Amino acid sequence: GGSAEIVVRLPDNLTTWVITFRGLSKDRRVGEATRELVTSKDLLLRPVTPRFLVVGDRVELAAMVHNNTSAALTAEVTLQVSGVELEDAGKAVQKVDVAAGGRSRVSWWVKVSDVEKADLRFSAKGGGLQDASKPTWGDLPILDYASPQTFATAGILAEAGERLEVISLPRSFTPTGGQVSVEMTSSLAGTILNGLKAMEVYPYEFTEAILSRLFPNLRTYQILKNLGIESPELKARLDTELKDAIARVIALQNGDGGWGWTANQTSHPYLSAYALLALSEARSAGMFIDENAISKAQAYTIKSLATPSVTSSVSLMERTAFQYFALTASGKPQANAAALYDYREKLSPWARALLALTLHAQKAGDERVKNLVSDLESKAVRSATGAFWDTAEIDGERLTTPNFSTAVVVMALAQLDPAATVLVDAVRYLVAHRQACGCWTSIYEAAWVLAALGDVLKGTGDLAANFDFSAALNGTTLAAGKAGGAATLNTTQAVVPLSTLKAASPNALVLKHEAGSGRLYYRAFLQVNRPVESAPPLQAGVSVTRRYYVAGQDCRKIECKPISSIKLSESKTVLVRLTVTVPRAMYYLALEDTIPAGTEIVNTSLKTTQRTDATGKTCVPAINAANPFGEGWNWWVFGAPRIYDQRIFWMGSYVPAGTYEVTYRLTPLQAGEYRAIPARVYQNYFPEVQGTSAGAVFTVLP
Repeated sequence: GGSAEIVVRLPDNLTTWVITFRGLSKDRRVGEATRELVTSKDLLLRPVTPRFLVVGDRVELAAMVHNNTSAALTAEVTLQVSGVELEDAGKAVQKVDVAAGGRSRVSWWVKVSDVEKADLRFSAKGGGLQDASKPTWGDLPILDYASPQTFATAGILAEAGERLEVISLPRSFTPTGGQVSVEMTSSLAGTILNGLKAMEVYPYEFTEAILSRLFPNLRTYQILKNLGIESPELKARLDTELKDAIARVIALQNGDGGWGWTANQTSHPYLSAYALLALSEARSAGMFIDENAISKAQAYTIKSLATPSVTSSVSLMERTAFQYFALTASGKPQANAAALYDYREKLSPWARALLALTLHAQKAGDERVKNLVSDLESKAVRSATGAFWDTAEIDGERLTTPNFSTAVVVMALAQLDPAATVLVDAVRYLVAHRQACGCWTSIYEAAWVLAALGDVLKGTGDLAANFDFSAALNGTTLAAGKAGGAATLNTTQAVVPLSTLKAASPNALVLKHEAGSGRLYYRAFLQVNRPVESAPPLQAGVSVTRRYYVAGQDCRKIECKPISSIKLSESKTVLVRLTVTVPRAMYYLALEDTIPAGTEIVNTSLKTTQRTDATGKTCVPAINAANPFGEGWNWWVFGAPRIYDQRIFWMGSYVPAGTYEVTYRLTPLQAGEYRAIPARVYQNYFPEVQGTSAGAVFTVLP
């Protein structure tokens, strides 16, 4: 026999430790035993809060006080807040009796302020013991219960001078808040880097989204390296971003060498060509790429090529032009690409631009390339914001928009005719159509715009700029900077609240380019917040309505009435029904809804249970045969949702015209009056086609 003693200092949180003991005696006998040790503090405080809040919410925050000792105690419980306001400041500190081995609940009612986050600090002390804690998820984000409207302007000052932009506040409603923001940069490099950062807000689950972050990052990586611009921090970020994106792309490749829009979906020729192009760019940038992945992608793309003819559809020929471009960039040029030249009049400007780049890569000085470039320059459309190239029609499947088409043409001109006079106006158009978030209308559009601006940067001379610049609002300087040197990659920014503007008269924003060489690129945005309760539902090509019901009712037998409140004590769940009306067939239709803060999403099994075939490929979600429309009508078109802390999201890759009902369930967890931000439906690549529901206040009663 014998004994051993080991002293270990354990953390002060509630944890079950599993300890394994192994022993060996002098006469070579061995033994083993396992024990569990539960650790906890004698006085333990557990905050009870939502995961997020919305401006204007009225919420009951709480804390559970656990007494793990063998004697009763009286605890003094304190709540310190920032970002919310206590309705009764005198109750910030409360006393509560807690039985031995028992627990007690302490609560506070608060009103959520118009700030970005809430900092909540709970503490308790009593009987010589104490504990303190914040919510498990840290500071709580506070969403804005408003309908933001943004008005923008942008431009380029190519030489010394001033530019006046007039800002006026809306007269049809009184804004609840907002701001004016100004950005200035002396180089397209600053615009590109800001755009790359802005792209990080887009969802990162879809194949196309991963490619669209990879493609411009690669171009930027190459450009900065070739121009000798040193930025260790930027290089480290790009290295990490590129390696992660490349690994994701390789993992999503199907066995046939192509890619679908999500994992295990059927390979799509257009998307697969995009993936081949991105991997080829990565290889050219010196990144390690599995050659087998590129070879399989080339084989798939060649196999899916179509031979153009008089009877070929425009969409097929344009897809083929994109495939030829990707194959050529990957080192697998196809002689048949020249056959598309005979059908160039049918092609959209972006497809002609890609054809020109393809033919130039195959044979420098090709006369057909000169003809295509000349034709593109003559077909530019002039507007107040610059020059652009439109598409024959907006194509939901190929994701073509005027910004995308213009970007591809700019890319071609920057490489084939960098001295073209229309190039400056086209760049101005692209910069002017950048949104307040720092990106363009979709991640796909942004990818090509940023890649095009990167090609233009090579020949602009921006890196040799040398001048001072500034922005002033109503005579007061907002921001100033100096072009050149280390400032090449910088963006000078200023943000002022709406309260600094004159409400009854116009406001003067003056951008100034002092003497010196170089260009000043600027953007200015006026964002005003309109109260959602006064904003009507939006219907811009598609519509959505939202209703709350008590879950579990059979609406085939009784009339189910919408609700705006539910009692927490009844332990019932809430059924949320979203009704979407689509007047015409749409590709990549996104649907999302933000939940009331005091609830959580549960029980989505009927929409996430899916059938698979023998190969494991996902098929149509399973349908409840006893009540096939219990989850709504046509909900399976949108497939399985993605669930987040604050919202739920669906994507329908192809949604025929019709009416759809999609449902999900909520469990009320915390008493309060919660602002329900409007549900939204929109085309992912054409977000101007959108609809929103009305806002609402949903009450969870104690």
